[in-house]
Amino acid sequence: MKGRLFALFLLGFALIKTLLLMLLPRRSPLRVFDERYGVEGILAVTAEEHAILIGASRCIACGRCNDDRAPSGAPERRVMDLVLQGVRSLPGFRRTAVEFEGLRLEAARQAESRCPVGVPIVALHELVRGHARRQNELGLAPSRA
Repeated sequence: MKGRLFALFLLGFALIKTLLLMLLPRRSPLRVFDERYGVEGILAVTAEEHAILIGASRCIACGRCNDDRAPSGAPERRVMDLVLQGVRSLPGFRRTAVEFEGLRLEAARQAESRCPVGVPIVALHELVRGHARRQNELGLAPSRA
């Protein structure tokens, strides 16, 4: 009998505590995420940005998106690197954005049209640039990755 009373007491206490906590104002989960991981350069992504990253993860590294006619070292020649770096390193977006700032929109469109698995190269390029801009605005330390 004592065990049942104690269990009822614990359940009642947990219920009252939960109801009281629901009345208190809470911080946004995205704000908490930014506070915890923002110092490392990892910022929360929106649902649209997440969809772009998922689409970019389809890359099979075939190299068809690279423009072999571009001069050696030109961003158009290394589009596959943009896709692979952009998907795998959120803190490294600033470095990736700097490496590919010379990538022309038309070259990115052409690379996207050559992709056999439909990687959203143009959207990924814009995502990397926008995320890097947000990191710079927040004054986050550069990534070592």
